[in-house]
Formats: sequence, structure tokens, C-alpha cells
Amino acid sequence: MWTISDDAAWFRIRGESYRHYSGAAVVKHGNLWSAETADGISIHGHKTALDAISTLRKNGRFFWCFGQLGPEYGKILYGHVEQHYRPMFRRGDQDQVFMFCWPHGVWFPEVLKSVIRRQFLGKSTCLGCGEPITKLQVVDAQYFDGSASEQNNYLGCACGYPVWSMELASYYAAREVLKGKRPAIAGGDHSRAEICEILEMQEGRCIYCNKKFTIELRPTKDHLLASSHGGADWALNIVMACRSCNSNRCNKPFRTYCKFLSPAQNRRILRHLGRRLLALESRPVSEDAFAAFEAGLAMHDSSYLRRRGSGAKASPNLEKNRLLPRTAKAILKKIQS
Repeated sequence: MWTISDDAAWFRIRGESYRHYSGAAVVKHGNLWSAETADGISIHGHKTALDAISTLRKNGRFFWCFGQLGPEYGKILYGHVEQHYRPMFRRGDQDQVFMFCWPHGVWFPEVLKSVIRRQFLGKSTCLGCGEPITKLQVVDAQYFDGSASEQNNYLGCACGYPVWSMELASYYAAREVLKGKRPAIAGGDHSRAEICEILEMQEGRCIYCNKKFTIELRPTKDHLLASSHGGADWALNIVMACRSCNSNRCNKPFRTYCKFLSPAQNRRILRHLGRRLLALESRPVSEDAFAAFEAGLAMHDSSYLRRRGSGAKASPNLEKNRLLPRTAKAILKKIQS
């Protein structure tokens, strides 16, 4: 039968009271247990410690909060991937607790994953199963970042738990190597010939407004998956846009921004994406390049639609347009139907 000591994320603080690394606790009073959330709310009257923990799980915003966002909490950005870290309570700052997370629909750069494998696997311990982390998997979770309203992906142990522990000196050494790779995290490259080919496929026009490029109206490179979200520099992740449209889109997800455009513009964009994909039949691209393309297509943020902040003409288009297809397969099916 499961006991609280079977979970490496819990440690005894006194008698039959336990604290979770997140700051939550379960405390026994007489024959009953109380659940205490990380922000100090107590929920009394549980028959067992497991019942109390179940209550904490249901109040996930408070239970799964990673630390208390105080001086012991930190965050490092590697493109769109975040590493959250803090010292661990039970071992007197000799271990570091950390996690890697990134938004749904965003591509995790293989080059970053490769560095994590080399620097952290075999040297880190999973706080869920208590075993050394030797294999990675993507964990779809909601509460580890302390927000019940947003879901993230997490890099976790093979058991499915996304919180890691590592001896402090080893952690800092591995982290310095990881930080040194930040400029190259997005990866990918493209040639001038590939940019010329993209321009030819777009008929020398802006992908968004359809204006003809001239000496005065110069083309600029726009990433389907924005650079700020970890978008790589593969040619397949690049479209050509005028400076005005590129600036208007900024780092809005590609499909989200297209919903503000006219239906005619959306049809042209869909045809162009279809041409790009059909061209791959004679010249396949790398798996990483295609993954970046699909991540750029899949990403969507409805908060921009609620704000309707793209000009007076934008609002009517929101009702007229459906979001563009979110996968390459769906795009090909749409243009061939």
C-alpha cells in the first residue's frame, strides 16, 4: 500500500507532518490530517495523508506551485524554453530542484535537448520516483508553473514526473554549459538561393498584404514560429513580408495573426503554404526543419483575438475567418479539396 514516504517529493518535518518541495504540507492532528496549501490555506478533516494530498492535488494552483517566487526562486530562458530552479528544503541547499518547460504548440529545439542529455542525464534525480534520470519524455501538465489557467509542456523523467534534483556544484557546472549554448539554441540555417525561391513562390509579394516588393518596399524575413518563441532559421520556417506587416505581426502566432487578415488574404496564404509543401516532394527537408514548420502552424493564442488590437478593420475579419489548418497534412488536404 502506498505511503507518503514512497514519494520522493515529500519529507518529514516533525512527528507525522510532511512538507512537499513546493511548500505545501500535510499535518496530523489527533486522528485526522490537514492539508496546507503552499500559500498557507488549511483544509481540515481528512482521514488519511493520501486523502489530504488528494485535496491538494484538486487545489493544484497552490499545491504544484514551483517554489514561492521568493529570493530562492529563479528562471533562465533558452529561447522559448524556461528553466525554473530553487534550492531543495530537505538537504540544506546541497541540491538544486529544477524543471524545463515551454508553451504548448511550440517546438523544443533538438540542439537544446541534446545538451540536456549530455549535461544532466545520469547526474540528476527524479523527485517523483527517486531514481536517476536516464531517459527523457515530454510531460503535459497544468500546475507545475503555479498557474491553473495555462498549460505547459515539461521535460520529465521516464516515470512522467517533471521535477529534477541535482547536487548543487554539478548543477551549476551543467547550467553554465547550457547557458553558453543559448545563441545557437534555435538552430537551423538557410541559403540566399532558398530565400530567392521563397520570393519566387510568393510571386515577389508580401505573404500578408500581397503588395509587390520594390526598391522602396523591401522584403523582410518573417518566421512562422517566431524567433522569440524559439523559431529556427530553416528556410521552411521563413516567409517574406513587408516591413510593415512584419512589424504588425511582431511575435503573434502565425495562425492567430492571419485571422485578422481578410478572407482573400487567408486563401492566398493557404495556397502559398500548399506550394511550399508540394515542393518538398522533390526535395525533402530535415526532420528538425519540418518540426519547426509544424510548430509554427500549430501555435495559436486566443488572447490576441479577445483584445482585437490590430486596427479598426480587424474585427470584422475575426468573424469571417476560420483559423488556418494547423498541420501540413491538413493544409494539403484543404488545397486539394
